[in-house]
Amino acid sequence: MNEYILQTHNISKEYNGVKTLDDVSVSIRAGRLYGFIGQNGAGKTTLFRIIAGLSCPTSGRLSLFGASGGKELAAARRRMGSLIETPALYPDMTAYENLEIHQVRAKTKDRRAINETLELVSLTDTGKKRAKDFSLGMKQRLAIGAALVGDPEFLLLDEPINGLDPLGIAEMREALRRLCSERKMTILISSHLLPELYQLASNYIFIDRGRILEETTLSRLCEKCARHISITVNDTALAASVLERDLGASNFKAAPDGTIELFDFVDRPEAVSKALVERGVALSRISAESESLESYFINLIGGGERG
Repeated sequence: MNEYILQTHNISKEYNGVKTLDDVSVSIRAGRLYGFIGQNGAGKTTLFRIIAGLSCPTSGRLSLFGASGGKELAAARRRMGSLIETPALYPDMTAYENLEIHQVRAKTKDRRAINETLELVSLTDTGKKRAKDFSLGMKQRLAIGAALVGDPEFLLLDEPINGLDPLGIAEMREALRRLCSERKMTILISSHLLPELYQLASNYIFIDRGRILEETTLSRLCEKCARHISITVNDTALAASVLERDLGASNFKAAPDGTIELFDFVDRPEAVSKALVERGVALSRISAESESLESYFINLIGGGERG
């Protein structure tokens, strides 16, 4: 399945003269799980509200399931579920009763679906306990359950793991994987926690200060953060020639400043060092390294400098 579930075209949003989204264009393909990564205040929730119809863009447009306006877009939004900002829960009702109310709003009634959803979000044992007495993590899981009422084809989750303990996060990861793989549900999750989404998503969109910085896949992200040998030399061209001709290496990046990232021979840095020195390359540094996900994200948004 390669058709697009969602496409946004140059969407911008301004509040009191401040632009919170700036020409945002993204494309979401069916059946995939996307991580939408950005710091708090980057514009994630603003875009989610526009997608869900809770806010209007200042400029630009979007299409959802091929619909781009009027009644068709409103109908398309009924095919999606969402958790955005504060969960819409009824505090004096049980988990089961909350999902019943959401079923009424979705114009559906299926007791089996409620029980399956409660099991999916690990709330089957809450019985008559009211939502106002739930922990923060339990409320978050119930809110995700409410977003699943009606078996949506497209699921929007804004910071869904907030308030969850490590076990809850692991359980939620598994539940979302099952929804994507078994039900072929398309899921878009926003978070500022890249390491958590790294264990879950197949595609990634990075946003900072209202602008999309990068769209990538899990395999490409793994390559960018891969373990490698970092080398600093006096002659980049000569070193690159030695790596290719003497060692048969092809997977490396050489920069004009004398730094090289070599993704081959990661377990044999001594062989690399020996070959370079024998060919007259002066080494000032050689070490096995890997870039952390946090470092990658910080470098992507400009070293963490905030205006």
